[in-house]
Amino acid sequence: MTEEVPAYFIKMNVFSTIIGLTWSFLITTILIDLLTMIGIIAKLDSTYLGLTVLAVGNALPDSLTVISLSKKGYAIMGITGVYAGYFYIFR
Repeated sequence: MTEEVPAYFIKMNVFSTIIGLTWSFLITTILIDLLTMIGIIAKLDSTYLGLTVLAVGNALPDSLTVISLSKKGYAIMGITGVYAGYFYIFR
């Protein structure tokens, strides 16, 4: 038995996708403007600032995952995640 997807469901998904993309655009624009301001104030190169944000964006989710695993009592899994991340980066 197959059910037909209601028309409002498709409209809701399209609307939600557009809103999500708009928020992502706004937040990334604010982040880039803040980085530009920090670069001007501290007289830093924009390449250095961009690489710093890229490094934080790459490492932060893994760090938060390891911390949450350790807090839940799965310290061995957290340590394994640290080693896996280390060997993935430096292979």
